[in-house]
Amino acid sequence: MDYHQQFHRAAIERGIPEDEVSKFAEFLRFAVWTSERPNGVPVGRSVGLPRLPVGMEWPSSEHGPLPFVASFDCAALPGVDGLALPSDGSLLLFLHHEWAHDTYSVAHEQRFARVVYVPAGNDTATAGKRNLRLEEEALRVMREWVPLAQFVPDEVYQARFLIRHDDVAAGRFDRTLSFTAFTE
Repeated sequence: MDYHQQFHRAAIERGIPEDEVSKFAEFLRFAVWTSERPNGVPVGRSVGLPRLPVGMEWPSSEHGPLPFVASFDCAALPGVDGLALPSDGSLLLFLHHEWAHDTYSVAHEQRFARVVYVPAGNDTATAGKRNLRLEEEALRVMREWVPLAQFVPDEVYQARFLIRHDDVAAGRFDRTLSFTAFTE
């Protein structure tokens, strides 16, 4: 679907001058959003283990293996003009968001993220059991910790306070951890 043409046509129909529409359109960035919809075609997944090319090591940084975040089937993604995604194969995303956030540097943050493109037809294998430990550890943390409070006080940041279940039960609120995520 050509979203740029749709935008252009709608703006002209509303009486916006052609030169203004063209200038503004240069800054438009259309994205593919993935979410669950009833009867929709799945385009990706964010659980389980990825299928890495045979012989490929699990993506890692100097601190260790990077958690698997999601995979996308490029053939199932809708096309967007100006976004030349591969027409087949898979995109695998790996990110250790805590290590990345702690760097406070965009350049250094890149050490903790990887995107792997696996062309269709490549021999792949599900990652071995050693990498399953990453998911088991993530699940353990999710079982131990609970959000005490989450809020968005304005459009600039989100605040989260997390605490272990046993600390709540024991009234040890001084052990609460806070996390701030900036949205801009």
